Amino acid sequence: MKRLLFTLAASFLTFGGAAAQSQTSRTGSPDESHSQRRQERIERRAARTAEYIHYVDSLVEARSFSFIPLTFQMQPAGSLNQITNTGYELNFYPSWTDVYLPYIKGITPPYYFTVINYALPKVDGYQAIRTPSGWKVTFSSSMFSANTYNFELDIISATGSCTLTIATPLYNTVQYSGQLYRN
Repeated sequence: MKRLLFTLAASFLTFGGAAAQSQTSRTGSPDESHSQRRQERIERRAARTAEYIHYVDSLVEARSFSFIPLTFQMQPAGSLNQITNTGYELNFYPSWTDVYLPYIKGITPPYYFTVINYALPKVDGYQAIRTPSGWKVTFSSSMFSANTYNFELDIISATGSCTLTIATPLYNTVQYSGQLYRN
């Protein structure tokens, strides 16, 4: 009985090895198969990246997108502040702009935090300029005050990440880092 089981196990291993060997000879060497799968993955990733770049470009060209900030910092060397409130955003619509962002006021300490909260029916000098890495969106607004706020949004099309800079002659510049989303 032991001899029979041993013979069956040996024959099973022999036929299994032969089947695996014949399968390898049909599909080519494992290195060729691996190289082909790797090339297919590279092509799929490049296609997904191109599709996302097209998506970001269409949002900016339609002027229908949102910037969601994740951090902000007073320039040139203020402390980096995390934003955990998901309600803060800068929305662009074809006919108006909505600003709801935390902001740091002051030229010298003590600085204080405030919130810029305006629905702007008109902004001055809106431009969306294509750059090698994505887009640069600029505009300015007085936001119903005597002070002019200059906005510059740098968008990286391949990742959707953005850097917003708000500069004004009255206060220090504040810079935000975040992500681009569809309205």
